[in-house]
Amino acid sequence: MRRWETGVPKGSPLISIDGVDLAVDDRGAGQPVICLHAIAHGSADFDAFVAQTAGRYRVVRIDWPGQGRSGDDREALTPARYAKLLRGVVVHLGIEDPVIIGCSIGGAAAVAYASRYPVRALVLANPGGLLTPSEKISAACRMIARFFAAGARGAWWFGLAYAACYRVVLPWPSAARQRTRIVRAGYENAAILAAAWSMFADPQKADQRGAAIGLEMPVLFTWAMHDRINQFKASDATIGRMKQARVVKFNGGHAAFLEQPRQFVAEFDWFIAEIGGAARQAPSRPVIEPRRRAQ
Repeated sequence: MRRWETGVPKGSPLISIDGVDLAVDDRGAGQPVICLHAIAHGSADFDAFVAQTAGRYRVVRIDWPGQGRSGDDREALTPARYAKLLRGVVVHLGIEDPVIIGCSIGGAAAVAYASRYPVRALVLANPGGLLTPSEKISAACRMIARFFAAGARGAWWFGLAYAACYRVVLPWPSAARQRTRIVRAGYENAAILAAAWSMFADPQKADQRGAAIGLEMPVLFTWAMHDRINQFKASDATIGRMKQARVVKFNGGHAAFLEQPRQFVAEFDWFIAEIGGAARQAPSRPVIEPRRRAQ
């Protein structure tokens, strides 16, 4: 399967949680950091983060069901379902008070998890579920779901269209390798993408605003400001009502840790030192200002 190359390293163990074989990469020591990827990506999204933080944290990466190297799930895809599976991994590995990095649906799942279980802090990269629902947004989500459903049926044009889409989703050169892997797995992941976008069309399943506003732990938003779909301005109202939220804006299309890894790690290290999650002096915070990407 082409989707395998987007996920955790070959040979990573599978942990069976509620009937799902989840592929997990667990390495390092220190403050536990759990990495949750976007839909139809995989844990290789965090390769640069793992390489640049080696020896400073215990980094645990999980491939979501039916993505990367994980097995399929019999249950419907929702942030609540992903949070339940995450809880199983945390208990299985004996992790206490993790910092969770969550991107897109991984961010929505991180919020759902943190509203129920102990978490040291969250780092959210363009998370889903924080915008105000409307029929216009639901209609757009249903339209995107139909696009991916065509891919699941094997439409001849889907591969080309998906590749063009991902040049917008992950436009920065540092994401090129993983972007290529994601595009190669497009037909394999089309059905799960269709299911995800159908789910996001239903506010009862997708909406995480109440959970986010109720969070008590520190939350760092690392927003890639060139996101064409999940735009910062749509979630800003929710973020403004959160108790301990701070926002750092990055150049990128959807995943700051993948597109601007050095800047992301510098900001992450500063955040961890700030909350007392590592016995080290906080480095100087990077100055990160959004700008247009050179054409």
